[in-house]
Amino acid sequence: MAIYRKSENFGRRRLPNVFSTKQLIRLVDIIDNPFILMAVFGTFALGLRISEVCKIKKTDFNFEDKKVKISRSKFDRDRYVDIIKDEWVSIFRKWFNITKNSEYAFPHNEDGEPFPHQTLYQSYVKYLEKSDFFIKEFTKSNGRVYHTYNFHTLRHSFCTYLIKRNVPIHYVQKLMGHSSVEVTERYLHITDNEGREKIDQIFNSKQK
Repeated sequence: MAIYRKSENFGRRRLPNVFSTKQLIRLVDIIDNPFILMAVFGTFALGLRISEVCKIKKTDFNFEDKKVKISRSKFDRDRYVDIIKDEWVSIFRKWFNITKNSEYAFPHNEDGEPFPHQTLYQSYVKYLEKSDFFIKEFTKSNGRVYHTYNFHTLRHSFCTYLIKRNVPIHYVQKLMGHSSVEVTERYLHITDNEGREKIDQIFNSKQK
């Protein structure tokens, strides 16, 4: 399936890496630039791709229905994403008020300009380095270096966050904008809530 990337070094299909809750907290605690912080938060909270977070506008947000329209994304498709927590609505509202001179939801600076993709990615990588999360994983024959965590890890982590809370798989597929449910099902291998519960019942339950 296209959901796994094949490493020349390892010769096997690999599951996507995700941040744990503690790792996410460590990362956001280190980010001292509010524009980058909100772009990172918006990416995770809505499960966005970097291209989406850079171009999304405030008019795409419907706070009354707690929905966000993602226009012309991958494969030129549109989709709606739910803002799943009420407190996140409040955060977005406050941020939009702070950046009221910009039409973009997550502008690059106080002038309200949109975030260039490369600028956002490079700034994000600097904070990954400060968090000790910029970990080299392998190098391909063409010299390209792959790392354990990157910007897309935020989107992977959002999907895992939903599945861990037992959100139906077809609904997760819809929110993520995956082309098929099989793409979404890869995250079941990461979470496997039912299996974890059985393990705890067998080995970690308290004895009377």
